[in-house]
Amino acid sequence: MPTAYTADLDEGKDVSFANFALTCARATGYFMALREEPLSVPILTLVEPSPYHDEQLQKAQAEVARIAAWDDAESDRRARLTYDRAIRDYEKYMADRLARRQRYEDMLAQVTAWTPPTPDHEPLKDFMVRQLEDDLKDLNRAPLNPPKLLDGAAYKQQQLRLAHQNVEYHAERAELEKERARERAEWVKVLHQSLPEASGTTKV
Repeated sequence: MPTAYTADLDEGKDVSFANFALTCARATGYFMALREEPLSVPILTLVEPSPYHDEQLQKAQAEVARIAAWDDAESDRRARLTYDRAIRDYEKYMADRLARRQRYEDMLAQVTAWTPPTPDHEPLKDFMVRQLEDDLKDLNRAPLNPPKLLDGAAYKQQQLRLAHQNVEYHAERAELEKERARERAEWVKVLHQSLPEASGTTKV
């Protein structure tokens, strides 16, 4: 059965060796992350670095500047908003945990009280008990600690630290993407030069 790489050849279209090689090059390690791109996209387009991390870097740098500009009142306000959201989430989590544990305990009581109709059914009861008790072990572990309210200054420092980490991450990833793009471009260039039919082809 023909694949996307051999379809034109299978249909009897005029496929040069160069175009076939360059089309198949998309399936190699250098382009594995780009395999979802349509085959109609020229391969040289695929060697260009993605702008994603550069764009995210600009947003992260703007976020650092925004947080740094908070005054004491704004820092306190945002700390309180974050704490209030965290408390609501924590209370919902604890209520859900309690309800789940109650359902498991109710079912375990029913299973424990059940008398299997024959000795052959006893393994079923044992299995049912094990399933419930295993999950109850998780539900009976100590719950997460409740969130704490930070003062405005501490909250601002926390958010600045996270924002700076985001800047560092996207700066590193952007440079890595550029380096990978340079490697892909060199790989394609050398491949292209090795193909006698490659000059003038539209597939590159």
